[in-house]
Amino acid sequence: MAPPQKGASIAITDETAASGKRSVKFTDAPGLDYIWRPHMFYRPCYSTGTLRLKFDVRVAPGAIFWCEWRDGSTPYKVGPSFRIEADGRLTAGGRELARLPHDQWLHFEVTCPLGKTAGTYDLAVSIPNEETRRFQKLPLGNPRFRKLRWLGFISLADANTVFYLDNLDLRPVGAE
Repeated sequence: MAPPQKGASIAITDETAASGKRSVKFTDAPGLDYIWRPHMFYRPCYSTGTLRLKFDVRVAPGAIFWCEWRDGSTPYKVGPSFRIEADGRLTAGGRELARLPHDQWLHFEVTCPLGKTAGTYDLAVSIPNEETRRFQKLPLGNPRFRKLRWLGFISLADANTVFYLDNLDLRPVGAE
């Protein structure tokens, strides 16, 4: 995580939570040096098997939430990559998948094979009081993505806005 800049920050908050008492709050601001700030990332080390990422996110109007998986190469190869746009559109691979509500906790599950079986990923989004929306065999950002070495959560808005992240869980399928 980068230090706060011009009002943008990432912090633990008790303002809201999908479960428990706290979540991670991403506060964005206009005029930052880099549009991809603030952002938070992990450096997992997975090369084989199938991974499942689960998390909850609550996006305010105007916020842009971006989740992306990358390998460790230079230049890096992108795996699963999707965004919730400022207007609530869920996009992946350059296409709109769904319209999502603002200011509600949404549950995401991403399932992605790695290694020789890599090639596509599945995405499921649960909205309160609605049937889970499932999107299967979505294209990876780069068809040569094979391993996960960087998992990022990025705020892309050039505005004063927020989103919250909670219940982050990444593990191999079968280890749940």
